[in-house]
Amino acid sequence: MLGALCDAGVSTDKLLAELKKINIGNYEFCCTRTMRCGVSADRVEIKVSENQPHRSMADIKKLIESSKLEEVVKSRALRVFLLLAEAEGRVHNKPVDEVHFHEVGAVDSILDILGCSIGFEWLKLNEIYASSVNVGGGRVKTQHGLYPVPSPATVELLKDIPTYSSGIE
Repeated sequence: MLGALCDAGVSTDKLLAELKKINIGNYEFCCTRTMRCGVSADRVEIKVSENQPHRSMADIKKLIESSKLEEVVKSRALRVFLLLAEAEGRVHNKPVDEVHFHEVGAVDSILDILGCSIGFEWLKLNEIYASSVNVGGGRVKTQHGLYPVPSPATVELLKDIPTYSSGIE
């Protein structure tokens, strides 16, 4: 999504300047052109060399709220994390404030969500439409062990959203 927003006109230099407004440690932000099936597009990668801590919803909320980002950007990003925490909470039978994010609490995921929030604001996007989501299949290794694809939290998030599986693992 972040690559698509950059491709749609969000300046990577300005985006990176905005992302530096959150005190989240060292990372490398790379935006490059790529080709997929003969179509060119922007690809964004956020690389982190150190191990990532597991962050709770409270940790992420504190990180975002203490940043110097615009309030509308913070609010949108926090809504995304709240939806994720609610889904994780339902899966693990925990209240939102007891949910610990593993993969989603990492620097790259936090910056992806904040970057999209920044891009949506800059492009004045109030609504986004998408086709049915291809959920894939197979298994994925997580902090909790081997999970089916889509993972249980993903299934929670995608309730009432059209999905399909092409059988790709």
